[in-house]
Amino acid sequence: MTVRPIAATDLEAVRLLAAATPEAPHWEPPIYQAFLESEADSPRRIFVAELSGELAGFIAGRITVDVCELESIAVEPRHRRTGVGSGLLAALIAWAVASHVLKVQLEVRSANCSAIIFYERSGFRRDGLRRGYYRHPDDDALLMSLTLAAPSNA
Repeated sequence: MTVRPIAATDLEAVRLLAAATPEAPHWEPPIYQAFLESEADSPRRIFVAELSGELAGFIAGRITVDVCELESIAVEPRHRRTGVGSGLLAALIAWAVASHVLKVQLEVRSANCSAIIFYERSGFRRDGLRRGYYRHPDDDALLMSLTLAAPSNA
C-alpha cells in the first residue's frame, strides 16, 4: 500500500468514493479541487491510499492553529479492515505532528460503532456529544480527540 498526497489524477476517484460512502461528507467538486490547488504548507490536505494502482481510500484534514480536524475518511468496502484506514490515519497524524499540532479532533456519527471502535483503538478519546448534528439519517455527533503533545508553558 502507498499513502501519498492527492494528485489531480485521483480527484474523480476520491469524489466517487466519497459519494458512495454514506458516512462521508458529500462535498461539491470545487472543495475537492481546492485541495489540489493548495500550496505545500496549506492548512488542508487529502492523502490517498493506493493498492495495485487503484484508490483504496482517502483521508482529509484541516489544521487550524494547533488543532488538526479530521474532516473525512473513506475506504473502499473491499479494503476495509485491511490496514488501509490505519495507514491513512497515520499519514494524517504524521502531517499534524510535522505541523506542530497538539491535537487531532473529529466528529463521528454516534451510531457508527465500527468507526468509533477504530478511533478508540487508534488512541482517540470521547470528548462530548453534539445532539442532532447529522441529517439523513438524523444522528448525534460523538466528538473525539487524540492528544499529540502537551502544551508548553512557555
